[in-house]
Amino acid sequence: MYTNTIATLYNKYVESHETLYKRTVLDSVHWEGLQGVASIRLGNIDSNSVLVSIPFSVNVKNNIFVKNKAFEALVNKNGYYTFNANDVIVKGEIPDSVEFEELEGSYDDVITIESVNTADYGSLRMRHWEILGK
Repeated sequence: MYTNTIATLYNKYVESHETLYKRTVLDSVHWEGLQGVASIRLGNIDSNSVLVSIPFSVNVKNNIFVKNKAFEALVNKNGYYTFNANDVIVKGEIPDSVEFEELEGSYDDVITIESVNTADYGSLRMRHWEILGK
């Protein structure tokens, strides 16, 4: 799989009735902005959508991928990440010092994840997650 950028993922979760976001930098993803209506293997994508393909081999600096329910069940989410609808992904490496609330006003490519497809077939090199969002 060819990758073309770095991305920063923000996993949304609730702790003590407060919405929090856990930041994870993904060192190699394929980011594709789509204009208009596009027809891909997953169906039609509405205008101005984004498709982000993330290889299973992505380096996330001491973080481990877990499925959604396992992530939700974790008491301490440090060291883990997942992909879930309503999480946020941003093109580029966002510094740790940037507050989540500042993203929309400071960065162009801030995407809310709408769906996740696990493409766990074919050669090991080609296995990846397909993230669709706006």
